Amino acid sequence: MQANQSTLLAQAIGLGAIAGMRSMAAPALVSHHLAHDHAESLDGPFSLVASPTLATLLKFPALGEMVLDKLPIVPSRIELPALLGRIGSGALVGATLYRTHGRNLLVGALVGGLAALASTYLIYHLRRVAGERLPVPDAVLGAVEDAVVLGGGLAFLKQAAR
Repeated sequence: MQANQSTLLAQAIGLGAIAGMRSMAAPALVSHHLAHDHAESLDGPFSLVASPTLATLLKFPALGEMVLDKLPIVPSRIELPALLGRIGSGALVGATLYRTHGRNLLVGALVGGLAALASTYLIYHLRRVAGERLPVPDAVLGAVEDAVVLGGGLAFLKQAAR
């Protein structure tokens, strides 16, 4: 399966950005998409990403992350362990997308990882400023972020179907 280079780049950036917002949501979305639509396009270790079993299992930590994000005890997304996890998630998603389309997975990993890094800091600051300026609880801002993650992730994956 081949994709237009600009579409593939947009997907890797978009889903990398999703990983920066919710580190487990991006792999869960990509795995679900591949398990249902493109399982035949991956081989070797990447074929695991397209496994229906893994696609189902990844939904649980993604949902857990969305719940935990609203708790005040959760460390900041820009602290090193969380930041590295988000970058790693973006790199995995980017590499998987590029590999699915027969492109260089290292380029995909770099694009996805950098998008996750940028998104992590952008969303951190946006949410902090919104929390200071808007009369809404942080949990509501987190729920809005969740909606963007799910809607945006699905929209980027639909680009491949066009």
